Amino acid sequence: MIAELQQAVAHYAHALDELHVPEPEAVLAEDPTWTLTMPGQRVLDPLAGRAAVLGFIREGHTAQTGRVRRHLGDVVVTTTDAVHR
Repeated sequence: MIAELQQAVAHYAHALDELHVPEPEAVLAEDPTWTLTMPGQRVLDPLAGRAAVLGFIREGHTAQTGRVRRHLGDVVVTTTDAVHR
């Protein structure tokens, strides 16, 4: 299961790198919460809800002027499912 999660996160980051918004849009839950730090800035206030997260992604794409490669670290996965595999 860990390898599957790592692959999903890598695929998701690649979609963001390529400015392909439909892929993150397709996998986001209805009620995600993002907490992140932008390079050189403070920790941003959490983004709550699918519309807020997708709006943030779209605004970032609009402002982006060059190629970006995301390096995701400290990814935390929290399950609400009682079944663990």
